[in-house]
Amino acid sequence: MILLLPLALAEEPAPAIAPPVAAPAPAVAAPSPAPPDLAFADLLFADGDFEAARLEYRRALHAGGPEAPRAALRAGECAWGAGRFPEAEAWFAALRTPEGELGRAMSVAKQGRFDEAATALERADGPPELRAFALWSAGWARLDARQEGYARADFAQLGGTAFAADAEAVLAGLDRAPPARRRSPAGAAVLSAILPGAGQAWAGDWQDAAAALVVNGLFAAGTVELARTEQVPGAVVLGLVGATFWGGNVMAATDSARRFDTRAWAAHVAPVAHLRCTPVLTPTPGCAPR
Repeated sequence: MILLLPLALAEEPAPAIAPPVAAPAPAVAAPSPAPPDLAFADLLFADGDFEAARLEYRRALHAGGPEAPRAALRAGECAWGAGRFPEAEAWFAALRTPEGELGRAMSVAKQGRFDEAATALERADGPPELRAFALWSAGWARLDARQEGYARADFAQLGGTAFAADAEAVLAGLDRAPPARRRSPAGAAVLSAILPGAGQAWAGDWQDAAAALVVNGLFAAGTVELARTEQVPGAVVLGLVGATFWGGNVMAATDSARRFDTRAWAAHVAPVAHLRCTPVLTPTPGCAPR
């Protein structure tokens, strides 16, 4: 029995040893997204690739952060460069900042709504530098609207600002410029209604005046001749056609008067046109380097 005891003990299985438990790996924090880098977008913008730049600025807007307002301004300027002025107006209006209001007003001016733009620019709020640039832009919008009196008032308020010298030059240039003569579209229409081509001649469109006189004269002569020979149906038809040309002649006279006004106003502001600058909103609102 004593001899069998070691054998029995030897047959007992050894106790299982649990494998060591691996220590949990330390948690690694997810890297925070890097702030948007607008350098590449600015490079695309400088190269004139406005569509690609706009996409980059929109990515920066989606990421948020301190660069988002500048990205929104740049996105609006990209729309300017691409000629999509209503889109630019929407970009700037969504900002609800003084710079955004400035951009929105300028977008309105680029759509030809000069009076509305000038009113908004004259009411612009913000730092003195922004206010001065808004008044400078308002003066040009008033000139575009052919409201010289209001434009002079805007430029006169720019004394003591960065635009003082240029504003004085604009006022002096307007004083020396040839007067802007006008031709009333209504007056031109009345003249051409009395004598075809007279309104065009008054507005300086001599070729159009001669064409209107000859064509309407031929229709009138033909109608009279048909009536004289008692060809009544032909006279009626030719008279109706002639009346259509007569009405077209009256409308053409109003267009001639408007073109005369446009040419006269362009000649009036031509001496100061070189003082006008290209507006930019970033990095700060002002004029682009000439």
